[in-house]
Amino acid sequence: LIGTDTKIQLTYTENLLAGKGMGVTKYFISDLNNPVFDTQQFYPPGLSIVIIPFLKLFGGNEYNAVLVFDIIVSILFVIAIRILGKKAGLSPTLNNISTLIAGCVQYIFFMSWSSTDAIALCFVLLAMAETISIIHRRGEISLLRILACSFLFCLPYFFRYMYLPVAILLPVSVFLAGISLKSTKLKAGG
Repeated sequence: LIGTDTKIQLTYTENLLAGKGMGVTKYFISDLNNPVFDTQQFYPPGLSIVIIPFLKLFGGNEYNAVLVFDIIVSILFVIAIRILGKKAGLSPTLNNISTLIAGCVQYIFFMSWSSTDAIALCFVLLAMAETISIIHRRGEISLLRILACSFLFCLPYFFRYMYLPVAILLPVSVFLAGISLKSTKLKAGG
C-alpha cells in the first residue's frame, strides 16, 4: 500500500522524469481552467530521486518499485543493526541475537506507508556506527574520511527533514569525545 506522502513524492518523480521539475500540478477554486505547477517542496528530494531506477526497472509500476525499494531498505536495516552491534563491542552471541530480533520484529516505521522513515533510520544507524568507530580509533582523521562522514551524517536529512539534528549531533559527539578523552585529533575531526 502506498501512502499519501509516498504518492506525492512519486508524483514529484514522475514530473521530474517528464522534464517539468520536481513539483505537482494544482488547481485553485479562483481559476479552475488554469493549472498551476507548484514547485514548493514539502518533502526532501531523497526518495523522489532514489526511486527513479526502480520505476524504470518496473516500467512505471509504482507499487512494485516501492515494494522492492522497501525490501532492500529492510535488508539494509538488518545489516546496519549488525554493523552497529559490532562497532559497539557486543559479543558475537549478543550481536547475533540483536540481528535476529532486528530481522524478525515488525517496526512501525516499516508499516507507516512512507519509505523515507526506514531509509533515514538506516543511515542514522550507519552514521552512529561510524561515529563509534572514529571515537574508538582516536587516530588522525583524513580529509577524505571527514568528507565521507559528513556526507553520511547528512544522508538521513536527504530523506526526512526531521533528521537534521543528526548532521549536527554526531560530529559534535566526536568533538565532545575528543574533549573528554583529551585527544586533539578527535577535537579536530569533530
